[in-house]
Amino acid sequence: WIQPYVSLVTNRLRIAKGYALRVLLINVVACAVFYNPSLWCQMVEAQGWLQEVLTVWFDVVDRLRRSHEMKLYVVALASLLKLPPITLPLMIVENTGLLVRTILTLLSKIDQAKEAEEKLLEGESEEDEDVEDVDDETDAGLDMQHVQFIKSQIDSLEEHEKDDGDELQVEEGLVVSPLDDEDELVFFADVLHDLHGSTDPAHMEFLKRIQDSVSHQGPEWVDLLNKLMVKAEERRRQLAEKAAAEEAEDTAAEAAPTQ
Repeated sequence: WIQPYVSLVTNRLRIAKGYALRVLLINVVACAVFYNPSLWCQMVEAQGWLQEVLTVWFDVVDRLRRSHEMKLYVVALASLLKLPPITLPLMIVENTGLLVRTILTLLSKIDQAKEAEEKLLEGESEEDEDVEDVDDETDAGLDMQHVQFIKSQIDSLEEHEKDDGDELQVEEGLVVSPLDDEDELVFFADVLHDLHGSTDPAHMEFLKRIQDSVSHQGPEWVDLLNKLMVKAEERRRQLAEKAAAEEAEDTAAEAAPTQ
């Protein structure tokens, strides 16, 4: 069912001009990559779309403002690094350095973006939102409904482009998604950790390519990577402590006598 999303998005991406529309399209691309990076690579390479998609993807990154999109892009790009190197398209292998630098840049900015969003929400009044429950729909029906929703969003942004130029017209605020349970920094650190622990010659060569690409950019990039890895371990410890505390609370609640 991923084919309709990839086809729709990639075809529109090839003619999209406004920044807002391109971000929306790349968001869908990133979701597809995170969902199944291997299948996505096979599909876009077979159709000859890979270069065009990567060009737009790396182009929109520098102007991202929302932490959710930063996080999505980090886990999606890092998911490509998890694939066996021999299965990666040559274009991705050759651009490993750019891919890793993009991840590091996003990780260095995401905390600041989260803080800005939290401050923005603190100044807004709370409003009740209606939640519409969708029941008794088949998976196929929901999939096609989602495709139509994406298409309607794209059409809407294309109309806005005629009047609003290249300004990003996206709703500010925190986004709730399945990615909430995934820590982007720990996710990336785990990818590198797995490569470090592998004895597969292909993985070792790929890791060396990553390390060389970072070193080639200068000592400030090496320092950034090292700081992020230290931060990832601290984040991992905090998450473990939080999970243990929540488990203890649940256990205590179950053991408490009922009135």
